[in-house]
Amino acid sequence: MNVFPAAGLLTLLVLLAFWLVLRKAIAPGRGAIDFSRIQDFSVQDYRPLQRLLSEEDADFLRRQPGYEAAMGKRLARQRRAIYRSYLHSLCKDFELLHRAARLLAAAAPQDQPELTGALFKQSLRFYSTLALIQVQLAFHGAGMRPVSVDTGALIESAGWMRVQLQSMIPAPITAGAMR
Repeated sequence: MNVFPAAGLLTLLVLLAFWLVLRKAIAPGRGAIDFSRIQDFSVQDYRPLQRLLSEEDADFLRRQPGYEAAMGKRLARQRRAIYRSYLHSLCKDFELLHRAARLLAAAAPQDQPELTGALFKQSLRFYSTLALIQVQLAFHGAGMRPVSVDTGALIESAGWMRVQLQSMIPAPITAGAMR
């Protein structure tokens, strides 16, 4: 196998992923903010992401009588589809939380450059981690198992954004509107 085309393809994938990251991180939000989704947001909803691509279930399946390789491939394909669905939801929730935090920061009576910088860094962290996970999912789909698909950083970023939102909303509103 010639290494140069594979390395070129990998480089192209990485560059594309990081271009998408930068585009997402600096893109202005569009549409109305659905505050009911913000109220219902919980990082606990995304904890299954941390187990979905675990090899434990596949190993268990392989040890069962009557196991066929097609079963393992089907399980992996189904798990990736579920994983991508969770990622899509997490991405939408993060975008909503980030947009709401930027809106509240812009509407604040005082300039908050530290907060604005922190929001940007968190966005950059989220989308760069997301891009890395997408590349790893592509390798996983091609039959190459990634070293690790760690979604903890994504979930942590969304949780951080939620905490920032809570701190930006006045106390009387926070008590009834945010859980």
